[in-house]
Amino acid sequence: MQALPITIGEALQLTRQTLLSSGRAASEDAVLQESELLVSKILEVRMGRFPKRAELYQNLLEEVSPQSWLTTERIVNRRASGEPLQYLLGSQVFLNHDYRVASGVLIPRPETELVVTEVIKRLQSRTRPPKMGIEIGLGSGVISIELLSAFTNLRMIASEVSDSAAAIAEQNASSILKEGASRLQLLRARNALEVFDTFRENSEGIRADFLVSNPPYLDLSDEIETQVLEHEPPLALFPVSMDSLHFYAEISRNSKEFLAEDAEIFVEIPSNRAEQIVGLFETEGWQVVLVPDLTGRSRALVAHR
Repeated sequence: MQALPITIGEALQLTRQTLLSSGRAASEDAVLQESELLVSKILEVRMGRFPKRAELYQNLLEEVSPQSWLTTERIVNRRASGEPLQYLLGSQVFLNHDYRVASGVLIPRPETELVVTEVIKRLQSRTRPPKMGIEIGLGSGVISIELLSAFTNLRMIASEVSDSAAAIAEQNASSILKEGASRLQLLRARNALEVFDTFRENSEGIRADFLVSNPPYLDLSDEIETQVLEHEPPLALFPVSMDSLHFYAEISRNSKEFLAEDAEIFVEIPSNRAEQIVGLFETEGWQVVLVPDLTGRSRALVAHR
Protein backbone atom coordinates (compact mmCIF):
# COMPACT_ATOMS: atom_id res chain seq x y z
CA MET A 1 0.00 0.00 0.00
CA GLN A 2 1.14 3.53 -0.74
CA ALA A 3 2.47 5.37 2.32
CA LEU A 4 0.01 7.94 3.62
CA PRO A 5 -0.75 10.75 3.15
CA ILE A 6 -0.95 10.85 -0.64
CA THR A 7 -2.10 13.49 -3.10
CA ILE A 8 -5.03 13.53 -5.52
CA GLY A 9 -2.53 12.98 -8.33
CA GLU A 10 -1.03 9.94 -6.63
CA ALA A 11 -4.50 8.57 -5.91
CA LEU A 12 -5.32 8.95 -9.60
CA GLN A 13 -2.18 7.08 -10.62
CA LEU A 14 -2.76 4.27 -8.11
CA THR A 15 -6.35 3.90 -9.24
CA ARG A 16 -5.30 3.75 -12.89
CA GLN A 17 -2.70 1.05 -12.11
CA THR A 18 -5.24 -1.04 -10.20
CA LEU A 19 -7.82 -0.90 -12.99
CA LEU A 20 -5.23 -1.63 -15.68
CA SER A 21 -3.95 -4.67 -13.80
CA SER A 22 -7.50 -6.06 -13.49
CA GLY A 23 -7.62 -6.55 -17.27
CA ARG A 24 -11.33 -5.68 -17.40
CA ALA A 25 -11.23 -2.29 -19.13
CA ALA A 26 -11.79 -1.98 -22.87
CA SER A 27 -8.92 0.47 -23.39
CA GLU A 28 -6.40 2.69 -21.59
CA ASP A 29 -8.63 5.67 -22.34
CA ALA A 30 -11.52 3.93 -20.59
CA VAL A 31 -9.27 3.17 -17.60
CA LEU A 32 -8.25 6.83 -17.33
CA GLN A 33 -11.84 8.03 -17.57
CA GLU A 34 -13.01 5.61 -14.88
CA SER A 35 -10.05 6.52 -12.67
CA GLU A 36 -10.89 10.21 -12.94
CA LEU A 37 -14.50 9.57 -11.98
CA LEU A 38 -13.63 7.36 -9.00
CA VAL A 39 -11.02 9.76 -7.61
CA SER A 40 -13.39 12.68 -8.15
CA LYS A 41 -15.55 11.14 -5.41
CA ILE A 42 -12.89 12.35 -2.95
CA LEU A 43 -13.37 15.95 -4.03
CA GLU A 44 -17.17 15.55 -4.14
CA VAL A 45 -17.24 15.15 -0.37
CA ARG A 46 -15.27 18.36 0.12
CA MET A 47 -17.01 20.43 -2.55
CA GLY A 48 -20.57 19.28 -1.90
CA ARG A 49 -20.98 18.46 -5.58
CA PHE A 50 -19.31 16.27 -8.18
CA PRO A 51 -16.30 18.20 -9.56
CA LYS A 52 -15.70 18.99 -13.18
CA ARG A 53 -12.78 17.23 -14.83
CA ALA A 54 -10.76 20.45 -14.92
CA GLU A 55 -11.27 20.87 -11.17
CA LEU A 56 -9.85 17.40 -10.55
CA TYR A 57 -6.64 18.31 -12.37
CA GLN A 58 -6.45 21.68 -10.65
CA ASN A 59 -6.24 19.82 -7.32
CA LEU A 60 -3.66 17.14 -8.13
CA LEU A 61 -1.29 18.32 -5.38
CA GLU A 62 -3.95 18.41 -2.68
CA GLU A 63 -3.42 15.83 0.05
CA VAL A 64 -5.97 13.07 0.60
CA SER A 65 -6.78 12.08 4.17
CA PRO A 66 -6.02 8.46 5.14
CA GLN A 67 -9.73 7.73 5.64
CA SER A 68 -10.69 9.21 2.26
CA TRP A 69 -8.06 7.16 0.47
CA LEU A 70 -8.97 3.91 2.25
CA THR A 71 -12.63 4.46 1.31
CA THR A 72 -11.67 5.20 -2.30
CA GLU A 73 -9.31 2.23 -2.42
CA ARG A 74 -12.12 -0.13 -1.40
CA ILE A 75 -14.35 1.28 -4.14
CA VAL A 76 -11.55 0.98 -6.72
CA ASN A 77 -10.99 -2.66 -5.77
CA ARG A 78 -14.70 -3.34 -6.17
CA ARG A 79 -14.54 -1.86 -9.66
CA ALA A 80 -11.48 -3.94 -10.46
CA SER A 81 -13.44 -7.05 -9.47
CA GLY A 82 -16.16 -6.17 -11.96
CA GLU A 83 -18.80 -4.22 -10.04
CA PRO A 84 -20.47 -1.70 -12.40
CA LEU A 85 -19.04 1.81 -12.28
CA GLN A 86 -22.54 3.31 -12.12
CA TYR A 87 -23.30 1.51 -8.85
CA LEU A 88 -20.03 2.68 -7.33
CA LEU A 89 -20.62 6.28 -8.38
CA GLY A 90 -24.29 6.06 -7.47
CA SER A 91 -25.47 7.76 -10.62
CA GLN A 92 -25.90 7.54 -14.39
CA VAL A 93 -26.61 10.29 -16.89
CA PHE A 94 -29.66 9.56 -19.06
CA LEU A 95 -30.66 12.08 -21.73
CA ASN A 96 -31.13 15.38 -19.90
CA HIS A 97 -30.63 14.40 -16.26
CA ASP A 98 -28.35 12.65 -13.80
CA TYR A 99 -30.16 9.71 -12.16
CA ARG A 100 -29.46 7.92 -8.92
CA VAL A 101 -28.79 4.20 -9.40
CA ALA A 102 -27.85 1.44 -6.98
CA SER A 103 -27.66 -2.32 -6.88
CA GLY A 104 -31.17 -3.67 -7.25
CA VAL A 105 -32.07 -1.41 -10.15
CA LEU A 106 -31.23 -1.79 -13.84
CA ILE A 107 -28.57 0.62 -15.10
CA PRO A 108 -30.10 2.91 -17.78
CA ARG A 109 -28.70 2.34 -21.26
CA PRO A 110 -28.44 4.17 -24.61
CA GLU A 111 -30.98 1.79 -26.18
CA THR A 112 -33.59 3.11 -23.78
CA GLU A 113 -32.64 6.69 -24.69
CA LEU A 114 -33.58 5.75 -28.27
CA VAL A 115 -37.04 4.68 -27.11
CA VAL A 116 -37.64 7.86 -25.10
CA THR A 117 -36.43 10.07 -27.94
CA GLU A 118 -38.83 8.32 -30.31
CA VAL A 119 -41.74 8.75 -27.89
CA ILE A 120 -41.03 12.48 -27.51
CA LYS A 121 -40.68 13.00 -31.26
CA ARG A 122 -43.96 11.28 -32.06
CA LEU A 123 -45.90 12.90 -29.24
CA GLN A 124 -44.64 16.35 -30.22
CA SER A 125 -45.90 15.78 -33.78
CA ARG A 126 -49.48 15.35 -32.60
CA THR A 127 -52.06 18.12 -32.84
CA ARG A 128 -52.73 17.96 -29.09
CA PRO A 129 -50.23 17.36 -26.28
CA PRO A 130 -50.47 14.06 -24.37
CA LYS A 131 -52.36 14.09 -21.08
CA MET A 132 -51.77 10.57 -19.78
CA GLY A 133 -49.23 7.82 -20.37
CA ILE A 134 -48.66 4.32 -18.98
CA GLU A 135 -45.31 2.72 -18.23
CA ILE A 136 -44.92 -1.00 -17.57
CA GLY A 137 -41.94 -1.47 -15.25
CA LEU A 138 -40.79 1.88 -13.89
CA GLY A 139 -37.27 0.79 -12.86
CA SER A 140 -35.14 3.80 -11.88
CA GLY A 141 -37.78 6.06 -13.41
CA VAL A 142 -35.76 7.38 -16.35
CA ILE A 143 -38.48 6.89 -18.99
CA SER A 144 -41.41 8.42 -17.12
CA ILE A 145 -39.33 11.23 -15.63
CA GLU A 146 -37.89 12.29 -19.00
CA LEU A 147 -41.38 12.29 -20.52
CA LEU A 148 -42.83 14.27 -17.61
CA SER A 149 -40.00 16.77 -18.05
CA ALA A 150 -40.74 17.09 -21.75
CA PHE A 151 -44.53 17.51 -21.38
CA THR A 152 -45.56 19.74 -18.50
CA ASN A 153 -49.26 18.74 -18.54
CA LEU A 154 -48.58 15.01 -18.79
CA ARG A 155 -49.46 12.49 -16.08
CA MET A 156 -47.78 9.07 -15.97
CA ILE A 157 -49.11 5.93 -14.32
CA ALA A 158 -46.36 3.34 -13.87
CA SER A 159 -46.11 -0.14 -12.39
CA GLU A 160 -43.13 -1.65 -10.57
CA VAL A 161 -42.65 -4.93 -8.70
CA SER A 162 -39.22 -4.31 -7.13
CA ASP A 163 -39.01 -2.54 -3.77
CA SER A 164 -35.48 -1.33 -4.53
CA ALA A 165 -36.39 0.08 -7.94
CA ALA A 166 -39.54 1.77 -6.62
CA ALA A 167 -37.55 3.52 -3.89
CA ILE A 168 -34.89 4.72 -6.35
CA ALA A 169 -37.54 5.92 -8.82
CA GLU A 170 -39.31 7.94 -6.15
CA GLN A 171 -36.00 9.58 -5.17
CA ASN A 172 -35.25 10.42 -8.79
CA ALA A 173 -38.72 11.85 -9.39
CA SER A 174 -38.48 14.03 -6.29
CA SER A 175 -35.00 15.37 -7.05
CA ILE A 176 -35.51 15.95 -10.79
CA LEU A 177 -39.20 16.86 -11.10
CA LYS A 178 -39.52 18.67 -7.75
CA GLU A 179 -43.22 19.59 -7.35
CA GLY A 180 -43.91 17.85 -10.65
CA ALA A 181 -43.24 14.49 -9.01
CA SER A 182 -46.93 14.40 -8.10
CA ARG A 183 -47.68 13.83 -11.80
CA LEU A 184 -46.11 10.36 -11.51
CA GLN A 185 -48.41 7.73 -9.97
CA LEU A 186 -46.57 4.57 -8.95
CA LEU A 187 -48.57 1.33 -8.75
CA ARG A 188 -46.95 -1.65 -7.02
CA ALA A 189 -47.36 -4.95 -8.84
CA ARG A 190 -47.86 -8.03 -6.66
CA ASN A 191 -45.60 -10.33 -8.68
CA ALA A 192 -43.22 -10.27 -11.61
CA LEU A 193 -45.61 -12.03 -14.00
CA GLU A 194 -48.37 -9.49 -13.46
CA VAL A 195 -48.55 -6.95 -16.27
CA PHE A 196 -51.97 -5.30 -16.25
CA ASP A 197 -53.79 -6.53 -13.13
CA THR A 198 -52.47 -3.67 -11.01
CA PHE A 199 -53.86 -1.14 -13.51
CA ARG A 200 -57.24 -2.88 -13.50
CA GLU A 201 -57.38 -2.80 -9.71
CA ASN A 202 -56.06 0.72 -9.04
CA SER A 203 -56.90 2.97 -11.97
CA GLU A 204 -60.36 2.35 -13.31
CA GLY A 205 -61.24 3.88 -16.65
CA ILE A 206 -57.71 4.63 -17.92
CA ARG A 207 -57.65 5.80 -21.52
CA ALA A 208 -54.00 6.75 -21.96
CA ASP A 209 -52.49 8.51 -24.97
CA PHE A 210 -49.60 6.04 -25.09
CA LEU A 211 -47.95 3.09 -23.37
CA VAL A 212 -44.19 2.69 -23.02
CA SER A 213 -42.07 -0.12 -21.62
CA ASN A 214 -38.56 -1.50 -21.43
CA PRO A 215 -39.54 -4.94 -20.17
CA PRO A 216 -37.25 -7.83 -19.14
CA TYR A 217 -36.44 -9.53 -22.43
CA LEU A 218 -33.18 -11.45 -22.14
CA ASP A 219 -32.92 -15.17 -22.81
CA LEU A 220 -30.34 -17.51 -21.29
CA SER A 221 -29.12 -18.25 -24.81
CA ASP A 222 -28.22 -14.57 -25.38
CA GLU A 223 -24.65 -13.32 -25.14
CA ILE A 224 -24.65 -11.32 -21.90
CA GLU A 225 -21.71 -9.55 -20.28
CA THR A 226 -20.47 -11.26 -17.13
CA GLN A 227 -20.63 -7.94 -15.27
CA VAL A 228 -24.34 -7.66 -16.07
CA LEU A 229 -25.14 -11.22 -14.98
CA GLU A 230 -23.17 -10.91 -11.75
CA HIS A 231 -24.40 -7.52 -10.58
CA GLU A 232 -27.62 -6.30 -12.20
CA PRO A 233 -31.00 -7.53 -10.90
CA PRO A 234 -32.21 -10.69 -12.70
CA LEU A 235 -35.81 -9.51 -12.29
CA ALA A 236 -35.05 -6.59 -14.63
CA LEU A 237 -33.20 -8.76 -17.15
CA PHE A 238 -35.16 -12.01 -17.45
CA PRO A 239 -38.93 -12.60 -17.37
CA VAL A 240 -39.77 -14.83 -14.41
CA SER A 241 -41.55 -17.17 -16.83
CA MET A 242 -38.22 -17.44 -18.74
CA ASP A 243 -40.21 -16.74 -21.89
CA SER A 244 -38.34 -13.79 -23.41
CA LEU A 245 -41.49 -12.77 -25.32
CA HIS A 246 -43.80 -12.87 -22.27
CA PHE A 247 -44.20 -9.12 -21.77
CA TYR A 248 -44.55 -8.38 -25.48
CA ALA A 249 -47.33 -10.97 -25.77
CA GLU A 250 -49.13 -9.49 -22.74
CA ILE A 251 -48.77 -5.91 -23.98
CA SER A 252 -49.92 -6.73 -27.51
CA ARG A 253 -53.00 -8.60 -26.20
CA ASN A 254 -54.13 -6.36 -23.34
CA SER A 255 -53.09 -2.77 -24.05
CA LYS A 256 -56.23 -1.76 -25.97
CA GLU A 257 -58.21 -1.98 -22.74
CA PHE A 258 -56.24 0.96 -21.35
CA LEU A 259 -55.52 3.10 -24.42
CA ALA A 260 -57.37 5.79 -26.34
CA GLU A 261 -58.35 5.00 -29.92
CA ASP A 262 -55.41 6.90 -31.46
CA ALA A 263 -52.84 5.83 -28.84
CA GLU A 264 -49.46 4.30 -29.60
CA ILE A 265 -47.30 1.67 -27.90
CA PHE A 266 -43.53 2.11 -27.58
CA VAL A 267 -41.36 -0.80 -26.42
CA GLU A 268 -37.66 -1.49 -26.33
CA ILE A 269 -36.89 -4.80 -28.04
CA PRO A 270 -33.98 -7.21 -28.53
CA SER A 271 -32.90 -6.91 -32.17
CA ASN A 272 -32.43 -10.69 -32.52
CA ARG A 273 -36.13 -11.29 -31.78
CA ALA A 274 -37.59 -8.30 -33.62
CA GLU A 275 -39.47 -10.39 -36.21
CA GLN A 276 -41.12 -12.55 -33.53
CA ILE A 277 -42.24 -9.49 -31.59
CA VAL A 278 -43.60 -7.83 -34.72
CA GLY A 279 -45.59 -11.02 -35.35
CA LEU A 280 -47.13 -10.88 -31.87
CA PHE A 281 -48.37 -7.33 -32.38
CA GLU A 282 -49.60 -7.85 -35.94
CA THR A 283 -51.56 -10.93 -34.85
CA GLU A 284 -53.43 -8.69 -32.39
CA GLY A 285 -54.26 -6.16 -35.12
CA TRP A 286 -51.54 -3.57 -34.47
CA GLN A 287 -49.68 -1.76 -37.23
CA VAL A 288 -45.98 -1.80 -36.45
CA VAL A 289 -42.92 0.35 -37.16
CA LEU A 290 -39.39 -0.71 -36.12
CA VAL A 291 -36.90 1.96 -35.05
CA PRO A 292 -33.18 1.20 -35.63
CA ASP A 293 -30.26 2.31 -33.52
CA LEU A 294 -27.11 3.92 -34.97
CA THR A 295 -25.81 0.49 -36.04
CA GLY A 296 -29.00 -0.24 -37.99
CA ARG A 297 -30.32 -2.85 -35.56
CA SER A 298 -34.01 -2.70 -34.61
CA ARG A 299 -34.11 -1.65 -30.93
CA ALA A 300 -37.56 -0.08 -30.54
CA LEU A 301 -41.03 -0.96 -31.77
CA VAL A 302 -43.92 1.47 -32.25
CA ALA A 303 -47.43 0.05 -32.60
CA HIS A 304 -50.71 1.80 -33.43
CA ARG A 305 -54.15 0.71 -34.54
